[in-house]
Parts: sequence; structure tokens; C-alpha cells
Amino acid sequence: MERLNYFNPYISKQNHHEDRLTRSFLVLLKYSPACFSFFYESIMQQDENKDLPLLSSQINEDIQYKTQVGNVLFETELLLSILITNDTLEPNRKIEPVERNAVYDGVITLGNKVSMIIETKPEKNNVWVDQLCPSKKHLSEDIKIIETPIIITWSSIIKWLNEFINSDMFNYTERQVANDFLSLIQSNFSYLNPFDRYEYCKGNTSLILKRTENLLKSIVNDETLVRHHLGWGYFIETLSFGSIRKIGLIYKPENKVLELSLYFGDTQGQAKAYYPTRVNIIDFQEKGWLTYGNFHLATVASNLVYFHPEDLDKYISYWNNHGKQLKQIRGRKNLIDYLDPLFQNRIIPRNDTQLNDKILKTNIVNVNICPGIGFIYQYPLEKAEELDIENQFQEDLISKIKYCIKENIDKSCSFLMDGSKSK
Repeated sequence: MERLNYFNPYISKQNHHEDRLTRSFLVLLKYSPACFSFFYESIMQQDENKDLPLLSSQINEDIQYKTQVGNVLFETELLLSILITNDTLEPNRKIEPVERNAVYDGVITLGNKVSMIIETKPEKNNVWVDQLCPSKKHLSEDIKIIETPIIITWSSIIKWLNEFINSDMFNYTERQVANDFLSLIQSNFSYLNPFDRYEYCKGNTSLILKRTENLLKSIVNDETLVRHHLGWGYFIETLSFGSIRKIGLIYKPENKVLELSLYFGDTQGQAKAYYPTRVNIIDFQEKGWLTYGNFHLATVASNLVYFHPEDLDKYISYWNNHGKQLKQIRGRKNLIDYLDPLFQNRIIPRNDTQLNDKILKTNIVNVNICPGIGFIYQYPLEKAEELDIENQFQEDLISKIKYCIKENIDKSCSFLMDGSKSK
């Protein structure tokens, strides 16, 4: 079976072997036309003599991908040598035919126009002098060799892949394959990722989001607990608690702040598990947390109307007394009767425009009551960059999550790594 068949990975080679890296990258290019387009664009930017054709002119041409191939004959018009490595490198010789038994890490053939031989090296100093040159015996007589090699860094690839996976403009499946490739980098070739600290992300939102994902994975015992919610961000799924299911670390680019976000009682079922609570709101506020009531009315499909009561003590006291009676309200009259005590106790305002327009004046029949509470700890990006040295940020996150869970529901966090062991 062909080595770049998606379902035919290497079995005999170790996870950290560079051939696995090469194969995975070529599989990505093969299965994602958008990623190949980005890759080709980065090549053309270094094509000083403008020898390469526009990709749009080759739209009907067949593109062939191969890896670890030695028995090959290049019969295209042009041949280009590409090095993918960890850092920029000044070529010390021109590309020309040499006498050697070459095995090419990767070969991409674009119709009958261009052949690209690819050498991948995690470390630039491991490239020997003739390694970027093609073997004489592999060339047709009239092929033109582009004498200057193209040098592409893994950091540039990782950067545009992060931009790619966070853009809704592109196909979901392609973005998922790209994200899987970045996960491979993080797991087996993390030294190639220069963006493993917030400081190195230089304020780039896509890189910050990827760093956030990896940071959360570093503090849990099971990485599959870290998930992404479109429109919110990366979070830890807390399967063992009835009153809270998501612990988010949410980046707010408009304010340049990361928010450790815990919402208790965020659904009707979670609220029934949460109340009554003995949480000390003042203690949280004195420790720098933002706290607020997060009351909302919802259907099974979506949240409809939010209210944020100002008197949090009254809000908690009310639901401590009424939380166990939470249920889905069926029918407009029953809903109005249910809401009347909330109006009287000033839990929610009477005659609210959104409440009228989105629920009371509509045909919605069944409404869930969700009296949630939000606990937010903000890390300005500059502070996050300071903490994200060695294990300081991980330890701080673990400490604050444990504190918030303990004070709210008196539970331990077995899903978290020991702070001293987080990586």
C-alpha cells in the first residue's frame, strides 16, 4: 500500500522519528488543498527569478506526493529543492546534479511542470552539503534545475497552520486534519514549536489560542478532557461534577486578557445539583475574583434571555430556598406565575424587553430555569506571559481551580495533575 495513504502510517519507526514528521506533513498537504496552497505560496515568495508557475495555472494538473523514495525519474520542466528545518539557513552551494544514491524525504510533482524534492530536518545543522542536490541518475536530460534552494522554517508552517484552523473561511475537515498535525507536533516534536509560551505568541490570537489549548492539556490527567466550544474557547470538561461541566480559559483579544471561567448551575439540571450552596462570595472578591449572577431562561436547544442580578447575596439566598423545586415550566401562564416571585424579589426586572420579545410574545411553550453563578479570574496577557515560565502558570491555574471547586461544591479535582508534576 502507498505510504502516503492516510490509513497506512509507519509501524516500525518510533514516534519521534523524523520520517514520521515528513510523512504526516505530506499527508496534510495531500488531503488539504488549502494547506498545499499556503505551502506553495510560501515557496513562490522565495522564487527570486519567478521560474515557478502560478498555482492557478495548474488547476487541472495532477499533483503526486511521495515519501522516502529513491527509485524515481524526474521528467518535468523544472526541479526545485526545498529544505524544511527549525531555523533560517544561508545556502552554501547551488543546487546541481551530484553522484549519489539519493533517497528523498518527500517528492511533490505538479503535472509536467515542476518536481519538488523535499528534505525535512528538525535541526538545520544536520544537513550535509550535497543533501539538497538531486542525483544525476534521477534526472531527464532537458530538465531545468532551479539553483537556489527554498528554505522554509517549521515555525512559519506552525504559524500559518494556527491561523488556518481558527478561520471559518475554510473547510472544517481540512482544518481538523491541520489541527491533528499540530497535535502531533506538540506531542512528538514539541521542540519545533516556538510558540510554547504566551510571550512567544507576540499577541497573535491564533497562536495564543493554541498555547491555551496546550496549557490546559498540561494540567489534566487525561488530555481528551480539553475541548473547544465555538464562540467561547478552550475548556476542561468536568464529567465527575453534577453542578458544573466546563472550566474555561478564555482569551478576550479586545481586552488582551485570559479569563479562568467557572459557571456553576449553568443548566437547570446543574442548578438543581448546585443549590443549596454555602459559597462565600466576599472571600472570592477579596481574592480578586469577579462574581456575578448568571440567570437565564432557555429551551432545550438554546439560551434565550440572560439576567445578571446585582445583589448576589439575595440571589443566592433565593435559590438556596427554591433550587430543589426547579423544573421545566410548560405554558405561558405557568411561566408568568413562576416569574412573578422573581419580579417581586427583584431577581429579574419586570417588563424586560428581551424577556417579552424572545419568550412571552412568542410561541415558545417549554422553558428551562437556569439560575447560574459565574466565577471569573482575569489574567492580563502581560501577567500570563510572566507566569508562563517553567510551571508557574500551570501551578497557579491548578490552585485556583481547586479553590473555586472546593469553596463552591466541596469536591476534589482528581482530573487535575499534581501541581508539582504539570509540564
